[in-house]
Amino acid sequence: MSIAEFILVSGDFMGEWVETSKCWKWKSFNKVTILIPVRRTSSYDEFVASIMQSGDLDCTPNDVVISYVMHSREKVNPTIINSDVRVLTYIMDVDADGFRLILWIKCG
Repeated sequence: MSIAEFILVSGDFMGEWVETSKCWKWKSFNKVTILIPVRRTSSYDEFVASIMQSGDLDCTPNDVVISYVMHSREKVNPTIINSDVRVLTYIMDVDADGFRLILWIKCG
């Protein structure tokens, strides 16, 4: 059994996090997600570059904020991906859940 070198993740580039009484929710402005090919062994810099290229983002890599929420019934804070370790954790979470955890991406 071989493991694919790339995984496809989904990203929503237009929205913001809104805190409700029960949990954090992503309020999408356009309800569109984009598939992003990501190498399983990506460093943080490679991960950001893949996202910027797929989303055709017009900002610097330092201005990109990437987050996601594990599916939970509890109120949890979004996980910010800001290091090699967080990229690896996200990829492991995707593999463990068996489906794509949507990345919420802000530029600026």
